[in-house]
Parts: sequence; structure tokens; C-alpha cells
Amino acid sequence: MMITNDLNDLNDLEQPSLPTYDSQPPAYSELSNPPPVPPTLIHSESFDDAEEFFRNNETIDSLPSNDVIQELLNQDDYSYWRFTPEKILMQLEIVIVGNNGRELILNNSKKKGLKYNEIMIQSNLPFFNPKKIINNEKIELEEVKEKNNDNLFEDLHYFEITIVEKSDDVTKIAIGLTTNPYPYYRLPGYNKYSIGYHSENGNKYHNSQFNLQEYGPKWSEIGDTVGCGYRSSSGEVFFTKDGEYLGVAHSYGDDDHVWYPTIGAEGTCKIEVNFGDSHNMFKYKPARSYGPGAQGGWLYKHLDPSKKWAED
Repeated sequence: MMITNDLNDLNDLEQPSLPTYDSQPPAYSELSNPPPVPPTLIHSESFDDAEEFFRNNETIDSLPSNDVIQELLNQDDYSYWRFTPEKILMQLEIVIVGNNGRELILNNSKKKGLKYNEIMIQSNLPFFNPKKIINNEKIELEEVKEKNNDNLFEDLHYFEITIVEKSDDVTKIAIGLTTNPYPYYRLPGYNKYSIGYHSENGNKYHNSQFNLQEYGPKWSEIGDTVGCGYRSSSGEVFFTKDGEYLGVAHSYGDDDHVWYPTIGAEGTCKIEVNFGDSHNMFKYKPARSYGPGAQGGWLYKHLDPSKKWAED
């Protein structure tokens, strides 16, 4: 299926206004520790620039502040987690955000003025559970069990994306987890502190574009849905395709970090995002009610215990 005229002629699209934060918490990166601007070295490619980027920028493994956590718990809306492109990608109209952050059009080409072929977008908030944070410190699972209060601990974190449109068969899309900051011109899995599942070959990439292994099926068709899950107690990362569990991709032990949901692409495509807070239920059934803001999940129950997820 070829891309629609609306997607081909992006310059004619009206740039959607970015969400204001008067009625919802601001992006984590705008509140504390904003990621530094990646280097733009004139005489090097994205690989060399990324190496320079990590030499100059330390990984930020802190969670959002207590004020941000309290703001999340006080809101009556569930759309906190969203993908927030770097400003340069928005200014060049390489990424266009629609439907309150739930649809992303990615259209990168040299004509846009960016020297890199690949682009990456992180979520504004990492995977974490405000209910298991006290004074910005984690509550260990053993402590929760001792208190016989299992609803304080949700071990599974998960999100999905669906391919709505894409320009051609060579368009490459990736889903995974990265630390903050991470260069906006590198796909998840291509650099250290990241893991990604890639559409063009079904391979998983971990910490390097040269460290790839066979993992799952390709996912390059219109309508394909892939998900990324993370279990905070074991450090396990896994992926799904059209609701099917594909197995553990990697287990982080002592090398665990604060992880951000991440997507990336090389080419032109339109992606629909699902963090579990919409009426589009996860295709991976075991993760239903476990999205960051999922109805029926920990945050939803905290805000209004009488509400229940309505099965379609």
C-alpha cells in the first residue's frame, strides 16, 4: 500500500499545536535534567556523532521528582505518557504529532535539511510506577509482600505501536527502550544503553548496530502491531507482534537503568501509539490494564476505584 497524498505532501499539512501543560503535567525532560542538545559534527556520520555524544553526556538514571509524581496522581486524565520529538525534528517538520500525541508522522529526507537518515523519539516520562515511589526511592518487592499490599507494585510496563501508513518496502521502523539522553539520530538498539526490535529483518539490537541477533518475524505491513514490555523486578525486556509474545529479548541485572519507551524510523511512515490509556485495547492480552496510564491499572484504580475497563 502506497502512502496517501496527505502523507506525501507534508508541507501542506497544518502543524498541530503542541499540548499545553496547564491541564496536565509537563514533560519530564522539561521539568528536570533536560537532555543536552546532541552534537552536530560537520565531517562525521551518525555513528561517529553518537560516539561523541555519549562521551560528552552522562546517562541520567533519576526518576521524576516527587512534585511530578504527585501531579500525576492528582490529575483526572490518563494521557501522561506521550512521545516528544526533539525540537529540531518538529521545526523541520520531520515529525508531525497528531491526535493528542497518539499519532506520529515521520518523514525524514535530506531535502528536509537533516544530515541523518534515521530519527529517534523518546517518551516524555520513563517506565515507573508512582505508587511504588517514596521520596524518589523504589519500594522493594519484598517490602510490598511483607505489607500484604500487592496493589502497590505493578511489575509489568508495556506499550504498543501500529503501522498506519508507510511510503515503501524499504522504510525501517524500530521499537524499544533507551536511557536519557539518547541521540535523536540513532535507532533504539544501535547504541549503548538501548535495545530495539527492528521491522526490516525481525532482529533485535542491543547496545550496538553490530550486535544483532535473530529474534522474531518481520513487521513491515500496514496494520502490524508490535509491543515492548519491561518487568522491573527481573529486568526482563520482551516484544510482541499482533498480540503474540516473542520471548525475552534481554535481561538486565546489575546493568539496569531508568528506561524510556522509544521508537525510531528511517523513511516515511505514520504510526499509532497506544500506552494503554485509550479505548484501543492492547493486542497482547496479558498486558491489558498494565500500560502506564491504563484504565483498570494501578493509576486508574487509584483515581477512581469504581471504574472498570469495559471489554470490547
